[in-house]
Amino acid sequence: MYVVQEKASDQYCGRILAGLDELSAAFAVSYPDFVPIEVMKSFDWMFDEGEDRSVKKGVPEEDYDEKKKEVNAEVEEVLNCIFTHERLEKFPTIHRFLEVGLASFLIHSKTIAECIPSTSTILHLPLFTMTKVYKLKQHVRIAMPWDDHYKYFSQSTGIPPHVINYQHFAEIKELIKKLPTQFEESLDARQFNGAISLPQMKELMKEAQSEQNAAMAADIATIKKAMEDGKLLSVDSSPDEEEDPDYGKQFDLHLHPDGTLRKVPPDWTFPMNLQQMYQYWHC
Repeated sequence: MYVVQEKASDQYCGRILAGLDELSAAFAVSYPDFVPIEVMKSFDWMFDEGEDRSVKKGVPEEDYDEKKKEVNAEVEEVLNCIFTHERLEKFPTIHRFLEVGLASFLIHSKTIAECIPSTSTILHLPLFTMTKVYKLKQHVRIAMPWDDHYKYFSQSTGIPPHVINYQHFAEIKELIKKLPTQFEESLDARQFNGAISLPQMKELMKEAQSEQNAAMAADIATIKKAMEDGKLLSVDSSPDEEEDPDYGKQFDLHLHPDGTLRKVPPDWTFPMNLQQMYQYWHC
């Protein structure tokens, strides 16, 4: 009744009657409700390269409505099995109360079952025996007013201002707890905390490899350009022959009419014919 009527005073009293601690942030917890589990997972936001990370991405409203219809159909099927379809048709206004009641039962089902004696006939009711009932438990969720997925719940009322402050204090406390670790990581990354760190070593090796790869790439590009331009060395002459005019003298070479230096004179011929050379080779 407190959830459906949405009265501030009623919800405040309801939270007190539910045993919630008024001096903690948990006092602002929402009522249990059926929310598709895919919607909850969609808030692990993923960003593509170049996207603005300051803009939160959530599930599209169309997808949520489609999933919500599927879950509502499962809830309605379970309620019809428990209360029968004929009875529910006579009291349509109570349907929402039953939904919230079923969600509340599922979220506390383990504790409730432990409190009931094993010999009690209550454990034979459909709430405890139907597989379909416990299958719905995966869709039961609660939220806080400051959670990103709170928009899928009715507006929270009956929450004192100091309860919101408790949550802010809790968030600040968590940030303070993380400061020493973040400070140590920062010092370690800057080599102020002893020997060189593993991340710094990786970074230095990466920079060295990058410089080597750049030099190799430049050399390969130069060779490729020379090949494309046809500026390779001639097969008929070497750099030494072009630069030193007396290059052939140290090897006792002879200049031929075609301008090439060879070890034999221009008028030299083989001393025998090919047939004689073949015979000598195999004898």
